[in-house]
Amino acid sequence: MNRQIVGIVFALSVCIICVYTQMTTTESPLLINCVNKLTDKVWSQCFETIAPKWNLNGTSIGNWTLKQHCCGNWDSLDCYLKEAKAKCNAEEIAEVEKFINEAKKDESIIFSVSTDGIVTESITAADCKKQKYGYHESGCQQMFVYE
Repeated sequence: MNRQIVGIVFALSVCIICVYTQMTTTESPLLINCVNKLTDKVWSQCFETIAPKWNLNGTSIGNWTLKQHCCGNWDSLDCYLKEAKAKCNAEEIAEVEKFINEAKKDESIIFSVSTDGIVTESITAADCKKQKYGYHESGCQQMFVYE
């Protein structure tokens, strides 16, 4: 698998985790321990699973549609949770579930575009929900269709 694509997915996941830890008063060592157990292979397997469904291969991340960002993100979170349940202990899994619940809140940032370190555009969970692309909402139940 293309390491650049794996890097993009990893960067998205890390970005979401960073948002989560910034929203809490302290970083969760249990969350970090569990995330560290998810190897590059896990990240790439999750991407390989969701990429065809949301037509993410061969498209620059900056050119993805709102549907691709939102639905791909939710499917990624589901995949990571599944993998965490196989590799992490109960306390760590609880922190991953807490993180996913935080990521579903309206103010949570799904994706940010930045230029020279300045965020120029952000997609939030609320943006996804407005278009029916919220977590497990109807817009994310169907495969990608060219719009």
